[in-house]
Amino acid sequence: MNFLSQLPKIVANRPKRQGRGYGSGKGGHTAGRGSKGHKARGSVSVIFTGTKHKKSLWQRLPAFKGRKFFGAGYKTTTVNMDKVVKHLTKSGQEIDLEFLLKHKIIRRKQSKTTRVKLVMGRQDLPKKNIKLKLAASQKLKQALKLQATKPKPPTKKTANTKTAKKQKSAES
Repeated sequence: MNFLSQLPKIVANRPKRQGRGYGSGKGGHTAGRGSKGHKARGSVSVIFTGTKHKKSLWQRLPAFKGRKFFGAGYKTTTVNMDKVVKHLTKSGQEIDLEFLLKHKIIRRKQSKTTRVKLVMGRQDLPKKNIKLKLAASQKLKQALKLQATKPKPPTKKTANTKTAKKQKSAES
């Protein structure tokens, strides 16, 4: 006979709406928010700590150059080319992370946590052809380009065409 009471319940109870009067089940005066203060009055930001004397988490963390708020990102380890040149044995050798680790220029632990950048040293680069697989400074890149491209002497064709043009302009 009690067929309706044996059916499964379909509609769940609605959540109580806080601070919407006594009839809502969670209302009246402070409505479960305590008395006074920032948290009682509205939405609370992540930065808020609850007191005005204690610094917020945001202000206690150090500020890093180039980054906003949290974290500093990667740190860079600079390697002087003077140290690398000592270990170069053959021409056309590649300088990469494994090369630096093999010759103990940087430590393995250091290579995992930081980025490596090669910097021009005080000595001149050797005449060997060097291939870089790492980040390098502008001065080092320019020095390697100058070393790779040697100035070519002018050929006879270019010299003849220039003199021919000069003669034509002089005639007319």
